[in-house]
Amino acid sequence: MLERIEKIQHIGLFNDARPIAFKFGRSTLIYADNGRGKSTLSSLLHSLATGDATGVTERQTVDDSGPMEACLQFGSGQKSTFKAGAGWDVHRPELTVFDAGFIDRNVHSGGVITPAHRERLLAFALGTKAVAAQGVLEKAEKKLLDAKSDLASAEAKIDGMRGELSIEGFRQLPQDLNIADEVARLETKLVDTRNVGRILARPNADRISIVTIDLAAAFEVLRETLDDVHDTAEELVQEHLRRLAHDEAEHWLEDGQKFDSATACPYCGQDTSEVSLVKAYRSHFNEAYIDLSERVDALSTALSDGGVSGYLESVEGAVRQRRELFKQWEEHCTLEAVQIDSEELSKRLSVASKLVVDLVSAKRREMWKSIGTEDEFNAASVAWRSVYELVGRANEVVDENVRTIEAFKTTLSAASEVEILAEIQRAKLQQTRHETAAVEAVRALVEAGQSQKEAEGEKDRARQALKAIMKTTLDAYRDDINKYLSQLGATFSIEEITTSFRGNAPKSDYGILLRGRSVASSSVAPSFATALSDGDKRTLAFAFFAASTLGDPQLSAKVVVVDDPVSSLDRSRRELTRRILRDIAEKAAQLVVLTHDANLVRELRDALRKHPATSDAVIFRLERIASGYTGFGQVDIDRECETEYYRNYRIIEEFRDSGGDPAPAARAIRPLMEGYLHRRFPKLLPTGQMLGSVITGIENATAPSPLCHAQGLVAELREINEYAGQFHHDTNPGYRETDSVSDAIVEVYSRRALAIIYGEYPGS
Repeated sequence: MLERIEKIQHIGLFNDARPIAFKFGRSTLIYADNGRGKSTLSSLLHSLATGDATGVTERQTVDDSGPMEACLQFGSGQKSTFKAGAGWDVHRPELTVFDAGFIDRNVHSGGVITPAHRERLLAFALGTKAVAAQGVLEKAEKKLLDAKSDLASAEAKIDGMRGELSIEGFRQLPQDLNIADEVARLETKLVDTRNVGRILARPNADRISIVTIDLAAAFEVLRETLDDVHDTAEELVQEHLRRLAHDEAEHWLEDGQKFDSATACPYCGQDTSEVSLVKAYRSHFNEAYIDLSERVDALSTALSDGGVSGYLESVEGAVRQRRELFKQWEEHCTLEAVQIDSEELSKRLSVASKLVVDLVSAKRREMWKSIGTEDEFNAASVAWRSVYELVGRANEVVDENVRTIEAFKTTLSAASEVEILAEIQRAKLQQTRHETAAVEAVRALVEAGQSQKEAEGEKDRARQALKAIMKTTLDAYRDDINKYLSQLGATFSIEEITTSFRGNAPKSDYGILLRGRSVASSSVAPSFATALSDGDKRTLAFAFFAASTLGDPQLSAKVVVVDDPVSSLDRSRRELTRRILRDIAEKAAQLVVLTHDANLVRELRDALRKHPATSDAVIFRLERIASGYTGFGQVDIDRECETEYYRNYRIIEEFRDSGGDPAPAARAIRPLMEGYLHRRFPKLLPTGQMLGSVITGIENATAPSPLCHAQGLVAELREINEYAGQFHHDTNPGYRETDSVSDAIVEVYSRRALAIIYGEYPGS
């Protein structure tokens, strides 16, 4: 039980409060105006209950940065001390606090219910009822986490060994005692395969090129005539050529045409415009002649000795090149040597080319004639085919060798290296799988997997057991909540409290039945946030708190702290809340109530005094002290609750019986009479009407007005008013109150006023 607060320093408005003289009782009621530190004190006690210093450290005194400290004393002299930076040295879990923080943490925040609220409210609702089952679940969850951790560790080790295989694939690799030999064999095969890669990159041979002569085209050139040459010019030119008697004479004359200006000889400059022979040259060597001459020259060049010898050298070089290419393949293939009889080829080339060259020479001598008979064409064709056949036989060997090489290539797979690498990788993984480290890792994997499976089963069973307990507990809790909601006069009730394990941690949810309609705790309209008033929400929160607290089997050992339990509540709910607080006080080890409502303090005190266990209720207040800080003080709660009428009555009665300062009694006489008459004749006297007007109203009343019953008091009332009225006006600057107040006279008028109230005055 909390016995006293020794000190609170630099926390909120408690800058240096040392209320050690204020001893707490089993029931302690703390009265304070709003803004005097009730929330700070309840937060301090909640922080002490949980050991969480946040609720205190956030409340550093605004205008004083001194070290935050607090010291509270409990039974048997046990103390709990708070120091900034260190927190509480001993926390007190027996403290249970209901305040705005409780609502914000467990029920709703700003009218919104979050998953965190559902989780904390469930824990609060269950209390100690599901502790054992929760412990079993937590143990199973811890075991599951450990198993998962062990499994992840084993998997991580295997991940470093398994290569591209899955963990299960690696695990299933069979043991092979000869696996090392297999790895060596595959690595040798890989070397060979990589050499094959280079072999595949070697160049292959193609056929030997053959220079072909288009004999049909050649004979077409030879057989072409110059029909457009003038016969006379042709005779003159041919006669002149015969005289020159030279094979190149016609070429010489043809070239000379390039220098002919058509008017003068290019050699001597003599006039040639009328020379018949020169004119004949011009006719003979026309464009048709020149074109034919060029084609004949081209045919001659192709068949000259240089062209034939060049072709022979080209063929011989091609043969040597193919022999060198094929040598590179001889270690892999059986190939035929590429050969050609150069002498025979040279002979055949000479014969074939001479047959055409002789015809070209004849054509050159007589360009205008058709040269080359059909027999000569056939003879040339036979001669050239013999050349082609000789080279063709060599190409047949080349073709066969190429086919042999290509056939060999097809036996080699382009993907074989990749496949062998994969085989090597798998063989090495198989070798690794049965080494000690991998065997141990697989064993740990299997054991962790089995442990995880067992832990999952345990967790599921523990969760089901906890769920069953929660169902039973929450059903009873719902009934208790609804009982207290009914007692508190709420027009709504809890439909059902459900649980779930979404997000792993168990959470609660509930629906509200309002005016026959379900209201969700979520944001779906109509929702908790909008359907309930602030008073309803606080009533619901207090019902949650009351149901859990009064249903706690360990309540007799608990210190229950309630801050402002009737905030936002109407009169009926205040009365019902007071009854619940009385029940808590009777069953708990201690009840501490903080409130700004003096009437609640008085009513609760009176209710507690009726029960022997709570009859010693202690009341003190939080009060304003120097510099606006808060301290602890005594309070007369009855006086705090007095009405003005009762206060005036008490002042006059106390003065009559005990004397004292007459001035307060003198000032109280007139309002006492006004209050008495307004209460005696409710509704008959206008609110706020002063005594003089009231007397006039009574005096002028006529039957059947009840005011007529007081007409016997009119004279006495006028005298009392005449005397008492002087103490309610301050318009005379020279008036001194002490000169007008006589102890004896005030006593007389006090007795006269009380006599009217008591009905002792004749005519009352």
